[in-house]
Amino acid sequence: MTFDSLHADTDCDCLGEAFEVKNKLFARKIGKPISRISDFYSHWERNKKPNVLDCDNTCMYKGLSCNEWNNESKGQVLAKYVNLINSQEKTGALSDAILIFKIKNGGGLMKYSPSKKDISHHTFFKSDNFEMDYLEIIEVINLDEYIKT
Repeated sequence: MTFDSLHADTDCDCLGEAFEVKNKLFARKIGKPISRISDFYSHWERNKKPNVLDCDNTCMYKGLSCNEWNNESKGQVLAKYVNLINSQEKTGALSDAILIFKIKNGGGLMKYSPSKKDISHHTFFKSDNFEMDYLEIIEVINLDEYIKT
């Protein structure tokens, strides 16, 4: 597994403490109930850069925000995404969803990156060869019923 794209444009070691994940489920908010590769573009890949280019910010923008999804975390994770969506002003059709997935061998590495309010948070660093085939899609939870209109 290589990470040349991740290390391009920076001298930061974003993979410190990152690990290969086996048999764990993760959740990521996606824009529509159908997952696509663009749901796994980082801020950096979308040309959104942090104001301060220190290693913490750079690695955060090059990685993808995910949450571990298990019996202990799923209530908190669902509430996090629902609150996030309800706090944003939306125009057009509401179609946000949560993608529940496993990462197959070679897809990338995870780094545990919790905060006080979000203890199941992880940062996913895609490998250079990442494609949607590296994910095993377990479930897509449509958030329409949770969203205030």
